Amino acid sequence: MEQDDFMQESASSSGLAALDQLENRLQGVIEKFQGSRQRQLDAERDVTEAKSLLAKKDYEIERLMREVEELRGERDQVRKRIETLLDQVETLDASGS
Repeated sequence: MEQDDFMQESASSSGLAALDQLENRLQGVIEKFQGSRQRQLDAERDVTEAKSLLAKKDYEIERLMREVEELRGERDQVRKRIETLLDQVETLDASGS
């Protein structure tokens, strides 16, 4: 009878050891999953921030492009006015000679 008790204790303790081992492995998997989930959330937040920044930069680029076009238009107007004034000066020089 003592041998049966010893066998049951041995089987029980090896079963508990296996359960402990399984529990440890599962705990490790859970911790890895939680870490992975946190990294995913961090990455999603980073993507959202990057998209927002990109949208702001796109808006700024469009604004600057409009401003450049306006400045080019003003430059062309100034150029034409200067050319007109130079033509008038040349006309004065030609008629005065």
